[in-house]
Amino acid sequence: MAALWQLPETAGVLSREATRAGKVAIGAEYLGAGRVSEEGVQAYARGIHRCLELWQVLEPSVSPEMPEPRVFSDDWLIASATGVFRTDRKLGDSVLAGEELATIVGYRGETLAQIIAPHAGVILGLRSKAHITMGSWAVLLARELTTNCRT
Repeated sequence: MAALWQLPETAGVLSREATRAGKVAIGAEYLGAGRVSEEGVQAYARGIHRCLELWQVLEPSVSPEMPEPRVFSDDWLIASATGVFRTDRKLGDSVLAGEELATIVGYRGETLAQIIAPHAGVILGLRSKAHITMGSWAVLLARELTTNCRT
């Protein structure tokens, strides 16, 4: 799924700091968790090239038309406890308000906190490390915007 996410103002994030300095920045992620692959590198290159075409910095290529990406907004759900992060959710899962997205358990398996969807949305980000501390990013549950990114 091609997804564009409108990043909230988050201090220290490269694209935000570049914008504050009056520069244009494109942030991208492919699969998350710091993973990289040849397919991911190619996807990054195609995506940046396509953005430059849409902004009329580059001439349009004869490459096949890319599908209209889905556009999302919202922010990370934050951990309310320190422990072990557990989820059976996957990137791209659609969820309803009130559904459990993850749990944080103690080192003996006791539930310390549940992460519940405050609204319906699509999971665009999941913590990839088992240990989580209170206040850390846990699940990115985004709402789809009804907008056309090409206009």
